[in-house]
Amino acid sequence: MRQVFLYPFEQVVEKGHIAAVMPSYNENNGGIPSHANPWLLKQVLRKEWGFTGITVSDYMAVEQLNTLQHVTADNAAAGVLALNSGVDMELPAASGYADLAGAVKAGKVSQKNLDDAVARVLTIKFRAGLFEHPLVDPDRAAETLGSKKHGELARKVADEAIVLLQNKGNALPLVPGKIKTLAVIGPNANKKRQGTYSSTPPYSVTVLDGIRKRVGDGTKVVYAEGCRVSEPDASPNFNTFMPYKAPNEDADQKLIKEAVEVARSADEVVLVLGGNEVVSRESIGQMVPGSPPSYGDSDTLELPGRQNELISEIAKLGKPMVAVLLNGKAYSIQKLSEQVPAIVEGWYLGQETGNAIADVLFGDVNPSGHLPVTIARNVGQLPVYYYKTPAARRGYVFDDNTPLFPFGFGLSYTTFSFGKPSLDRDRISARETAKVSVTVTNSGGRAGDQVVQMYVHHPVSSVVQPIIALRGFKRVHLAPGASTTVSFEVGPDQLSILDAQMKKTVEAGPVDLLVGSSSAETSAVRLTITE
Repeated sequence: MRQVFLYPFEQVVEKGHIAAVMPSYNENNGGIPSHANPWLLKQVLRKEWGFTGITVSDYMAVEQLNTLQHVTADNAAAGVLALNSGVDMELPAASGYADLAGAVKAGKVSQKNLDDAVARVLTIKFRAGLFEHPLVDPDRAAETLGSKKHGELARKVADEAIVLLQNKGNALPLVPGKIKTLAVIGPNANKKRQGTYSSTPPYSVTVLDGIRKRVGDGTKVVYAEGCRVSEPDASPNFNTFMPYKAPNEDADQKLIKEAVEVARSADEVVLVLGGNEVVSRESIGQMVPGSPPSYGDSDTLELPGRQNELISEIAKLGKPMVAVLLNGKAYSIQKLSEQVPAIVEGWYLGQETGNAIADVLFGDVNPSGHLPVTIARNVGQLPVYYYKTPAARRGYVFDDNTPLFPFGFGLSYTTFSFGKPSLDRDRISARETAKVSVTVTNSGGRAGDQVVQMYVHHPVSSVVQPIIALRGFKRVHLAPGASTTVSFEVGPDQLSILDAQMKKTVEAGPVDLLVGSSSAETSAVRLTITE
């Protein structure tokens, strides 16, 4: 738990200086809910990590200590348990915390515990200026939200988030002048996908809109929905918690036939596929007793609905094709990768979705995103992640156990070469720091960004360690033919492990430092930690 799940949160708390933390709904440590876990919220979060901000409950999570997890007999007892465990503030309204004053008088909550929680909440409110200015200026808020500056930032963020997964035969970028008719097809082509728990942005650009704007009058753009992800397939769905309803088969077959005819009329096809906010979201079950459940999990990683059928039918035409994915999770896209030469993963890109996708498809922006997850070949590979231990996932009888696309992976319209990494010193003590450096060269014909990644591998350790673990990354921009040296500091923060006594320690012995463009493409240099 400390080595894998808590580690990224620890980094955020210590380096990001955040002001608020929300415990999770789940149980851990043998059945202890996070909202009732003083070890997690007091010992780890505050004492070990030095967090001084507030802890706020997830939506109705204090009440759920009674109603769902059944570790208390009523809501009042749930409030006492949560407050004593380290939850400062209950959201969205006081249920368990409705009578904390009475709990203090009854001796169930100490005056100090209540005072500490109140002090932290008041501190945040003072820092936010709520006592001086309790009401916002709606006109200023609307002007700020819809400002040109923020729109430009949204475009930049979207441009840099896109990951080019595959580009066989240099199918991308597209050249508008060579395409008389371009077909944009798929359930996400003309939908405003924002992801769950998103507000409504001042505007939203679909992929179809972005492509039409980019090609102008020189290329005819035709469109077909192709099939549905769910029914109804509203745009956007946001987090409505409407129950999932499968698309109608007859209606989908009609849409697929229409899409095939539209594709037949085109010189090139852009397939816009993926998920929506109903098939990948928080799973909450029944909102109201007797109502249909609103699940969000899935027992498959395949593209939802009849998208694979749509892909196969379009592929039969033999037209040049590229695919764009918009989704909230990583799907298994092995069938897609076998039938479509170029694949762009967009996730959810916000209000500038269509413009950013057009930027990359037509080469106005060189894609530079790298995967923050591993993409599996199929659901049977789960759990699949890059930091496996040496004895884990040795192989399968019937298939390859390597991922379809590894953690950290991302292609570009240019090429980059890496020199062999070097150290400024090859031996250090457990308290010292070394520097590992690598020369990166843009060996292609256009400017681009590369995300240089540094991993650590312990050949021998007292406690089993992952084969590799990410400990640093930097984005660099290089003109064609240009080179730069990228360096990473390597010291106790990067080299320590949790020993059998759960203490951070830097053990003596060799450590391999691996530098490259992904978890699957690295070169190593060895550092020795002395006694």
